Amino acid sequence: MISNFNSKNKEHSKTLLFLIALFIVVLAALIAGIISLSNAKSSAAELPTTSLLGDVDGNGKVTAADARLALRAAVALEHYAPGSGEFVRADYDGDGNISASDARMILRTAVELEPIKYLNAGEDTTDPANPQWPTEPDEPSSEPELPSENHTITLSDGRVIPDSESEWDKVFSYNGMSEKDLRMEKWTMSPDELEAKYAGYSCGCKNHTCKTPLDHYWMVTMEIRGCSMCGSHECMRIYTNNDQDCPNYEPPKYPDNCCQDCGKLLGDGTNGTCVQFLRDKNCPNCGEFVKKFTCHTCGN
Repeated sequence: MISNFNSKNKEHSKTLLFLIALFIVVLAALIAGIISLSNAKSSAAELPTTSLLGDVDGNGKVTAADARLALRAAVALEHYAPGSGEFVRADYDGDGNISASDARMILRTAVELEPIKYLNAGEDTTDPANPQWPTEPDEPSSEPELPSENHTITLSDGRVIPDSESEWDKVFSYNGMSEKDLRMEKWTMSPDELEAKYAGYSCGCKNHTCKTPLDHYWMVTMEIRGCSMCGSHECMRIYTNNDQDCPNYEPPKYPDNCCQDCGKLLGDGTNGTCVQFLRDKNCPNCGEFVKKFTCHTCGN
C-alpha cells in the first residue's frame, strides 16, 4: 500500500517537472520572438523608404521630378548628407558624388530608356520578378559615347576643344566660373537679371549665337558630342537644331503625324493607328505582347 502511494507520488512529481520545464521553454521562445521582432522593426526603420535607385524623393517611383532634385543637388541648390537615403538614391553611378550625369541617367530611367535598378542588388540590378521589363540585352544607344581618354578636337576655326567631360570645367570657364557656377546662376537669377548682366555678350566662336556663358558651354558640349546623324563636330544642325541642315538628312517617307516605319497614323494602336513601346510589354488596349520599338496595331 505504502509502496503504491510512493510510486504514484513519483509519477506525479515527474509530470509536474515536465510541465514546469515545458513552460520555461515556451516562455523563453516567446521572449526570444519578441526581441527578434523588435530588432527587425528597428532595422526596417533604418532602411530607406524605397530601394529604387534614382527615386530621390522616396515616393516609390522614378520620375522627372527625381532627376530635377538630383540636378539641383549637383549644382548645390539642394543638400543631401552623404550616406543618407536621398544621397544614395541620387548618386546613380555610385561614385560618391551627385552630378549632372546622375540626373541624366535618372531622367532616362524615368522615360523608360533605362530599366529600373535597385539598391544593393549586386551585378544584376534589374527586377527578375517583373516580366514587363526587357529580358533581352539592351540595344546600343544611338547617342555617341565620349571617349574616356583625354584627346582633343580641332575645329575649322582653329579652336581646340577636349573630348573629355572631366576636362571641360578646366578649359571652358568664364571669369573663374565653372559650369556648375553658371548653372547655379541660371537657377537663382531671373531672365531679366541674366539679360542685364550679359548684355552684349559674345563668345566670338564660329556659328555660335550664345547670349550667356552657359549658352556657350552648352554649345561647346554639343560640338564635343558631335551630330548624332552624321557624327561631325561642326555640322550646322548642332547650331540650328534643324535636322535639314545635316548632310545626312533624309526627308521623311510619311507625314509627321504618321509612323515613319509603317505609314499608319500615330496613336495608341486602336482604330487602325500605330504605336511603338519603349520596352517589351503587353498592349494595354488589346493585351497582345509587343516587342519594343516595333509597330503595333490592335487586331492585326
